[in-house]
Amino acid sequence: MPTPLAVKAEDYPLALPVVLLAAPRRLPLMTREFLDFLRTPAAQAVVAANGYIDRSATRQPMTADGLRLINAIQGAGEDVKLADLKRLVGLMDGADRLSLTFRFEDGSSTLDAQSRDNLTDLAQLIASGQFRNERMVLAGFSDGSGAAEANLALSLERAARVAQELAAIAPDLGPEALPAIDGFGEALPMACDETAIGRDLNRRVELWLVPDFAGPVTEVDPL
Repeated sequence: MPTPLAVKAEDYPLALPVVLLAAPRRLPLMTREFLDFLRTPAAQAVVAANGYIDRSATRQPMTADGLRLINAIQGAGEDVKLADLKRLVGLMDGADRLSLTFRFEDGSSTLDAQSRDNLTDLAQLIASGQFRNERMVLAGFSDGSGAAEANLALSLERAARVAQELAAIAPDLGPEALPAIDGFGEALPMACDETAIGRDLNRRVELWLVPDFAGPVTEVDPL
């Protein structure tokens, strides 16, 4: 459905992004300041107030993702087994999905333009402490073409690639602040694999937020 999260995550296919292309030369100060302003929450609020979908990160409980889970169960078989779905649901239970989703250029391990922007936004959100008491998980997925084992390995590799890119652009973040990675292969399809656009939508890395209230253990002196 064309929900704000689905549009922001590029899950909904009938959406047209507005892209600004910067000239390959030094831009006037006013233009540079305007481009910097577009990244601020104030600018995104203006976009939303005028009836468009802004780029601010949106979260949604995974329990609202029942339709995808139904499709996954219906599509299970020799390639996607019950144990795979149980592992998937175990991580989804109680988690939220963030709209920041990562996809790669065709036939490449290079993140596409929107995903690179999403990575910058994610680094800023982590640095500002937005995910305290939450564990971040980069969950990789593949399309259904090819062998299931290879797709599972590829989905995990894509999640690891996003984590590596995040560490590269945000070297100040310690290992404990970076997301964990997991891969589920073709277990949770976003669209039909019979079309090229469907396969493109299915090849993705999602960001899930899992509650984590376990803090450092402090020793208490006995009375």
